[in-house]
Amino acid sequence: MARSTKAAPSGRKQARKPVSLAKSRKPATAAPRRKGGAGRPPSLRRLLGSAALTVVFVLLGLGLIGLGAWKLAYAAGWAGTPGTIHVTSCHDEGGSDPSWACSGVYHSGDQRTVDPHARVKPSSNVQGRTIDVRHVSGHDYSATDGATIATPIALIFFGALPLVAVLWGGRAALGRWVRDVRAARARRRVPPPAGRAPSRARPRG
Repeated sequence: MARSTKAAPSGRKQARKPVSLAKSRKPATAAPRRKGGAGRPPSLRRLLGSAALTVVFVLLGLGLIGLGAWKLAYAAGWAGTPGTIHVTSCHDEGGSDPSWACSGVYHSGDQRTVDPHARVKPSSNVQGRTIDVRHVSGHDYSATDGATIATPIALIFFGALPLVAVLWGGRAALGRWVRDVRAARARRRVPPPAGRAPSRARPRG
């Protein structure tokens, strides 16, 4: 008979190598960090990005208000040397609305100063008339009639609009940023999901 070449089973079982618990567990991956710093609310970058546009609007509004206040001071008779101009000629500077530029002879209120090259921009054609003015600088004068006051008041009004828009929009943007900050802090306080144990470093030696 042919002998069986099958080896007899050994009485000893091969011992399995112990598997390290630390190796079997995958280390927990760290959450991706946002660019620009950890924990920074997502809307902070958008808030900082709109800061330049906000500065432009603020400067524009302040510039219009300052120009309107400067013109109003002379048109209302609060600044400048008072006097009169006898207007000798006027011409329309063109544009959609009539814009008159006139020239004549200026006499100060105390009659001590005479300027034969005086220039003024009244609200209408006043050629041949004598109007009340305030001296601004050089040969330039400002009329003090009621219609002239409308222009600086309009400048102040349009200058205030960007400031109101900035204040209203900034208040809303600040409120959104505060809510995002609170939401980010609440997410950091949430415990890790069940079944995921924090990774521990193996002791050396």
